[in-house]
Amino acid sequence: MAGAQLSDISGIGPSAADVLRQGGFLTVEQVAGATVAALTALNGFGPVRASRTIAAAKAVLGGAKDAATLRGDAPSARKKTKSSKKDPKKTKKDKKAKKDDKKKKPAKKSAKKSKKKKSTKK
Repeated sequence: MAGAQLSDISGIGPSAADVLRQGGFLTVEQVAGATVAALTALNGFGPVRASRTIAAAKAVLGGAKDAATLRGDAPSARKKTKSSKKDPKKTKKDKKAKKDDKKKKPAKKSAKKSKKKKSTKK
């Protein structure tokens, strides 16, 4: 995108744009071509933010299908995990029975007996 501003980069507001300019990054192209190490040298840019900023700058320039893919937000970029479906065999009745069992169990009491020492007076 011709004429893109630094503030067009996702996650870069006016303050961050000023920091980038002070660091010598005047255009979106310069940010897109930067290394993570170069951006982490700037105040407020850690390794994660630096890599996301570079990826977002490339997205602004059309170097990626969209910024979500580069950030890891796109469904294809996420790790696939097993679904956490509940066991269909368990019913509300089973859960209630388990809860009732807990109520029936007596609480364990401390088996400690206090022993008083006999004092001997002479």
